[in-house]
Amino acid sequence: MEKYKLCRLCLTQPLVSYSLLDKNGASILESLTSIKISKEDNLPKRACLKCWLNIKLAYQIQQNILEADKKLRSLNFEDETDEIIDTVSSEDDNIKQERFEIIHKSEPDVDHVEADDAPNPEYHSIKVENLTEDEVLIICETDVNKQNLMSLKNRRSLQ
Repeated sequence: MEKYKLCRLCLTQPLVSYSLLDKNGASILESLTSIKISKEDNLPKRACLKCWLNIKLAYQIQQNILEADKKLRSLNFEDETDEIIDTVSSEDDNIKQERFEIIHKSEPDVDHVEADDAPNPEYHSIKVENLTEDEVLIICETDVNKQNLMSLKNRRSLQ
């Protein structure tokens, strides 16, 4: 088997192959794998049709992801996240602290969040319903600021 007739990527001996030195093949492969192909190395410089199409597709996916990341970073989401954290973590002495139990469960045809009055005025139950099958029952108790909770509920309803 002559090494120059092998596909550089899968080691098959294809009937039809494409030069990795043409059409930016070497730079695409290097950006995906860090493998450098040069005219001077003593290795195959061709790819079979399947591998050629796969690296072109992988490169397109990579470029789409990089472009999406660039656009998201230009929107300054970091600043917005900091603002939300500051709002939730800031404490106001005039606001009464209450205890909440957050229950996530799935029930058909319900897509809202409601706060139920509990026997103890310091203890409330919040049901978050209409979740996907992948979500599980989660119960936790936490001290939260009622005003911040309402603010978070309003943000969720806007999404």
